[in-house]
Amino acid sequence: MRQIFCRLAICIAALLLAPATRNARGDDIVQQALRIIRQHELMHPDPASLAQGSAEALLTSLQRADPAAQWWSPDVASANRDWTGESTVGIGASVISDGNRVLFVPLPEGPLTRAGVTQPVRVVALDGQSADRLSLESVQQVLGDPAIDPVGVTVQDLISTPAIHLVLKRGTYEAVSAERIDTHRGPLLRVHRFVKGLTRRQFREALDPILSASQPVVVDLRYSVGGDLYEALDTASLFLAPGLKLATLQDATGRRTELKSVGSGSIADGLITILVGSATISASEVFAAALRDNGKARLIGTPTFGKCLAQSSFRMIDGSVLVISTGRILSPLDWYCDGKGLLPDIQIDRADADNTDALMARIVR
Repeated sequence: MRQIFCRLAICIAALLLAPATRNARGDDIVQQALRIIRQHELMHPDPASLAQGSAEALLTSLQRADPAAQWWSPDVASANRDWTGESTVGIGASVISDGNRVLFVPLPEGPLTRAGVTQPVRVVALDGQSADRLSLESVQQVLGDPAIDPVGVTVQDLISTPAIHLVLKRGTYEAVSAERIDTHRGPLLRVHRFVKGLTRRQFREALDPILSASQPVVVDLRYSVGGDLYEALDTASLFLAPGLKLATLQDATGRRTELKSVGSGSIADGLITILVGSATISASEVFAAALRDNGKARLIGTPTFGKCLAQSSFRMIDGSVLVISTGRILSPLDWYCDGKGLLPDIQIDRADADNTDALMARIVR
C-alpha cells in the first residue's frame, strides 16, 4: 500500500521538517508553528484567534479549534522515540491514557518486564507524585528526563490487586510494535501501535504459528493508541482480498482518496476477533473498522476512544514536536468515528474489560 499512496502519519508517526536547533528563539518557533498551521491544519482556525506570545499560548488557542493538537517538549519527544520503532532508552513500556487512567503497557525485555510486570498496569504514583495530579504529558516528561534515573513508580494491575512500588533504572530495549501474548485460553496478538515498516512484519511473524496450529485469531487493540495509518491498513490487508475499500481519507482541502487493500488475499479463514476499549485510538480504530465493515471481524469490549483523525507531526527548530490534525478518516461504509468511537458487536461491562482471561474464555470455548 505504501508504494501506491502518499505518506501521511496518523497519531504521531513521522517527524517532519528541519533538524533541531536548541538555541532557537521563542518568537522564531512560534512563527514556524504558525506557518505549519496555515499550510496543513484540517480545522482552518482563524489566524486572528491564534495567540502568538508563546508556544504554550499558541497551543492553547489552537486546541479550541483542534482539541487533538499537541506540542511536545524536546524531552517528551525524546521519550516517545519508540513511535519510530527504533531502539530506545527508558523503562520499557508504552505509556498511554484512556481518558481516565495513565497506563504502562510493558514491552518485552524492558526494565518494567524484568521487574516482573508483564501485563498492563495503572500508574498510581510517579517520582513521589500521585498520578491523580499527573497528565499523560507530565508522566512522559518525567520518564524522558535523564536526570531522574532511577525513577520510582507505584503501579497496580487492572484487576485490582494491591499496588506495588518499583524503582526502575532506564535501559535500552527494542520498541516492539506487535507481539504474541499467551493466556490460559490460548494466544492473542497484541498491537501496541502501528509503526511504519515494522508492525505488519512483526504481526505476521506472531500470527503464522497461530494459523499453523488452527487456533482462533484474536487481536488485542485495547491498549493500542494508533500510529501509522498506512501500516494499519497494510496489516488489515492480510485478512482481505485485494481491491477492497479500507478507508477514505479526506484532507484539509476536502479532497477524498479511497484506500484499498493490497496483497494476495486473506491468510485466515472465517471471522477474526478484535478486543477493543477506550484506549483503542486512531489508526487502531481504522484497522478495526476496516475489517468489520468488510465482514472479516467482530469487535468485543467497550466503545473505542473516537479519534478517526489523521495527524502529522512536525519537528520544530528547538527539538520540540508540533502535532496537528491534517485529515479525516472514514470507514469503508463512510462512517466517521471521531467523537463517537466504534461500538463493539459484543459489549463487555467496563469492570471486566481489562480481564484478559475472562474475555478469552468467552471467545475460546
